[in-house]
Amino acid sequence: LLEQGDYAVVPAPRGAGDAEFNVVPRDYVVDAISYLSGIDESEGKVYHLADPDPPSTVELVKTLGEAAGKTKTFVPPYPKGVVRGLLESLAPDHELIESGGFEFQTWSASFDCSNAIEDLEGSGIEPPRFEEYADSLVEFYRAHPEIDDAGMR
Repeated sequence: LLEQGDYAVVPAPRGAGDAEFNVVPRDYVVDAISYLSGIDESEGKVYHLADPDPPSTVELVKTLGEAAGKTKTFVPPYPKGVVRGLLESLAPDHELIESGGFEFQTWSASFDCSNAIEDLEGSGIEPPRFEEYADSLVEFYRAHPEIDDAGMR
């Protein structure tokens, strides 16, 4: 995305516009765990520390494009099965196949974070909307080109 010109093209599997891409900053997770572990109401409860209104995969990519200063980011759909088949036949150990990246981009999962939202109410701890911190993600990525995806494997 960053290496492309003013108009970026980032293909995504068909269905990525409907799939939620749930990410939250680690600060939110750390602060929420710290707070929730210190209140009696949390005993015996399960918490999803998730975005209550996550972007779709396509919205996430377009937001990152905007944060990167792109004039426009196009996210054309491709048939996931055909591309997966090609990759498996050409490179069965391809990173996208091994990492589950194909499935995650269209994974239709939603997380019920109502317990977290309810018990964090009044604490000042809440997950920011993705578009509120996308600029920071892009800025960090640009400032640290030495960091690769090894930690994701």
